[in-house]
Amino acid sequence: MNRVSIFLSLALACVGTLLTAQTRDFAPEAITCTSTVNCSAEDANFLYLGTNGGLLQVNKVTQAQFLFHIANSGLGSNQITALAFDQDHILWVGTNRAGLYSWDGNAWQGHNDFLFAHGVFAIPKLCVDSNNQLWMSAWHNNNSALLKYDGVNWTEYTSTNSILPIYPIVDVAAGPNGEIWALSYYYFEQYVPGEGWYMYSYAYLSCVSANEVVAYDIHNGPPYIPTSPYTSLTNVEVDSTGKVWLLEYHYGSGSVLRLLDDGVWSVVQISDLVGTVFILRDIAFGANDTLWLLSQTQLAMVPSNLTNPTLYNVTGIDHIPDRILSVQQNNLNFGVLQQSLTEMGYICFRDNLFSDHSSALNPLVDLETIETFAVDLAGNLWVSGNIDQGVFRWNGQAWAQFHTQNSPLSSNAISSIYADPTGGVWIGTVGHLTRVVNENWTTFDCEASGLWHPKMMVRGPDNMLHVVDNDLIYTWDITNQTGQVYLSVDNNLLPSPYIQDIAVDMYNRKWIATAAGLVRWLGNDVDLITTPYPFTSCNFTALARDGDYLWIANNIGQVARLFVNDFQLQDFSDFGDPPYSISDLSVDADHSVWIANSNGPLYHWANGELHSTDTAGHALTHCGRTNLAIGPDGTKWLNMYYNGIITFNGQIVPNSDPTFNMATAPVFSNRPNPFTAGTTLTFRSQEAGPLSLRIYNQRGQLLRATDIDAARYEDVNWYWDGKDSKGQKVAAGIYLAQVTGPDFRIRRRMLLVK
Repeated sequence: MNRVSIFLSLALACVGTLLTAQTRDFAPEAITCTSTVNCSAEDANFLYLGTNGGLLQVNKVTQAQFLFHIANSGLGSNQITALAFDQDHILWVGTNRAGLYSWDGNAWQGHNDFLFAHGVFAIPKLCVDSNNQLWMSAWHNNNSALLKYDGVNWTEYTSTNSILPIYPIVDVAAGPNGEIWALSYYYFEQYVPGEGWYMYSYAYLSCVSANEVVAYDIHNGPPYIPTSPYTSLTNVEVDSTGKVWLLEYHYGSGSVLRLLDDGVWSVVQISDLVGTVFILRDIAFGANDTLWLLSQTQLAMVPSNLTNPTLYNVTGIDHIPDRILSVQQNNLNFGVLQQSLTEMGYICFRDNLFSDHSSALNPLVDLETIETFAVDLAGNLWVSGNIDQGVFRWNGQAWAQFHTQNSPLSSNAISSIYADPTGGVWIGTVGHLTRVVNENWTTFDCEASGLWHPKMMVRGPDNMLHVVDNDLIYTWDITNQTGQVYLSVDNNLLPSPYIQDIAVDMYNRKWIATAAGLVRWLGNDVDLITTPYPFTSCNFTALARDGDYLWIANNIGQVARLFVNDFQLQDFSDFGDPPYSISDLSVDADHSVWIANSNGPLYHWANGELHSTDTAGHALTHCGRTNLAIGPDGTKWLNMYYNGIITFNGQIVPNSDPTFNMATAPVFSNRPNPFTAGTTLTFRSQEAGPLSLRIYNQRGQLLRATDIDAARYEDVNWYWDGKDSKGQKVAAGIYLAQVTGPDFRIRRRMLLVK
């Protein structure tokens, strides 16, 4: 059985026992890229690896792997950036886009109310101090922050409330007496006319102890390190005596260790420690203050007295170690260098031996994002990513990879993939179109006729393939194998270079959705619709054909059905949490419309009813953009930007939070929505008592707050005039209203337009 099949079998077996309650809507398997390992943590039984495709749990005895991801766990992002165990054996997980989570071995929990309200979504570093408090670095509002969390309360240190530097924190470490050390480093180049380029760097070491912050200016302030712009500081380590060690890398000449002991700096030469040439890449402390030094070819173990080191040659493995991910006692885990587009993974050092391991669960190696995908009539999934690896095909059991060496593809850089409704698949590369029918491949050179970067495609009933190429529309005659450019920004037939979708209706009219209007094209007639009633925004984002109808969506969540020339706006105003920024549309065999919402749930619209497949919006909340395809068996494939692909083929649920009893659920609405001057928020509670109402912007910043004394079953109306607490009118955009009671919290998105 191949690796992917093993993974999927394990996922199905394990999730059924561990996470049943959290897999309400989406299938437990996911297609992500786990080959790049960002961080690790381990206990006696498991090694946990933070990857770009989720949290990979490895059984240290059997080597069995299980992947936690956004569709089968409480995680809000698959990009795992930091891991740390606390003294209660809870694993803390920092993500790149969705804040902080914890895993106690049985259940997941998010810890993001404070973080999101303060605009913090990325957690690059984590550590636990000797008082069992969690510390993390963050960046928001163009300012660096150091955050402390004791399980209940948050404390934030920034340059505005302390002397913490404004520059990014590259590493944090805990001392033996509850103190926390944060290393801030920033490097930039500046060009001076007539003189050339100058390089500058800023470096600070900050210590937080007893809620007081002390910052050492490493360059200039006493005590200081006389570094130069040709050096960089990458990490900070603290031994059990409280001495602070900094790794300073000198470009072209190796590295040195800087030691801060009782306020005094000293320099430790690597050659003095190991007695040989050693190009230091990383350092870490193990048990009994053992100092570990890593180069690309050697690992050195230096006892706490800094004498009699032991050197191990890095042998017997295929990868080159790049950094120390974690240390347990004196066992180490290493990240690896990317030498080529081959399978990546991690390295373990156990019992004085190195072992090479793959973290990849499929051949999608180092794809940070899946850029384009399609599901053909046979149910095969075709994908390509941001790395030039050709195209991959998944038939549900095995993967196949096609590239220039084993197929007629002209390039491994794939611009687009399109599932032809008559059968087969079209693949776009630079200047070329490739058609795949069954196992027959045909490539057409279209560069001379004007095609350069095919981004999206649609086939019309006249055997024409219409291709979006940046700011133009190229048409390929499938029968005669000829092509030409018809519409473009240059010939003034397209209103915007931002072409966001294309579709063909039953009359063979081509519809092009752009950021500045809707284009209708038939023969020589080209019409630009910039203010189509009843839309209030002409930034169109998605189109979908449904027999005699065409569905059209824009960037503010409005959806209309087009019949002949009649736009019929669909009314979502009576439904809580409607779509607000639509990224894709698709229509199933039952003529139901599926709506992919940026940073929000997947919606289902049929017979005047709006439903949500993930009513909390959890699995899709932090994806940025979601694209949608429906397979021949009705499965919905969702490509979540930065988070891989998940599938849905379950039951729809009412468009409100399923954690509430629908019979006693509170009701929350606002009218009008969208609004220009103001909107009335209406709330009805099933219980009497004090409630709080808060309004946030998209960055999670609190704008207005008020208290509500609600009576049972009676409407409470509150008018928001579109102003913040200072009386300033807020800008157009999406805002979140939240009502919180003793045992519930309900939210509603509002759209302010100008």
